[in-house]
Amino acid sequence: MHGEQTAIASLPLEEAALNEPSLMPPRLCFRPAPGGPPALTARERDLVRLLAQGLTGRQIADTLSISEWTVKTHVQNLREKCGVHTRAAVVAVCREEVQKP
Repeated sequence: MHGEQTAIASLPLEEAALNEPSLMPPRLCFRPAPGGPPALTARERDLVRLLAQGLTGRQIADTLSISEWTVKTHVQNLREKCGVHTRAAVVAVCREEVQKP
């Protein structure tokens, strides 16, 4: 058991959490959905396209005529849906899905 804990401790935090979810708070324990990238709504696709362009939350809010708080909520929901922790990872996971009309 001790050797297993040492092996987990040497992994980056996100990777260690995938192996041992108890290492992270529940709100950060994301699991990728099985079967490839998740299906996105039209609004989520718009948001991911803007994230891919490198826009800030404020710029996305202005572009979509929504509040910055709503952008943060959408991004958080996308991270959970995709099972990732960063905006860049959302873009990477949703690359194919974003190209749909």
